[in-house]
Amino acid sequence: MLKFLQRMIRRRKLRVVIRALPHLLKERYGAGDYYSAGQVETACGLLKVRASILPYALATACTPETFAGAPPPPPRAPLELQGIAV
Repeated sequence: MLKFLQRMIRRRKLRVVIRALPHLLKERYGAGDYYSAGQVETACGLLKVRASILPYALATACTPETFAGAPPPPPRAPLELQGIAV
C-alpha cells in the first residue's frame, strides 16, 4: 500500500514536467526541438520543481548529449531520517 502511494505522489510531481514545462519553455525561449540545460533549470526554478525531478525535466527537453553531461540528482536522506519506518 505504501509503495502505491509513493508511486502516485511521484507521478503527480512528474505531471508538472510533462504538462507545464514545455509550454513555459516555448513561451520564454521560442519553439524548438531542444533547449539548453540552463534554460530548463531556469524554467524548473520558475515552476518550483524539486531538485529530484530535474533529471526528468532535462531528459524531456534537452539533447541526449546535454542530458548525459548533466549533474546527477542530489542524494536523498535515508528513509529513517524521512520518518519512514523500515
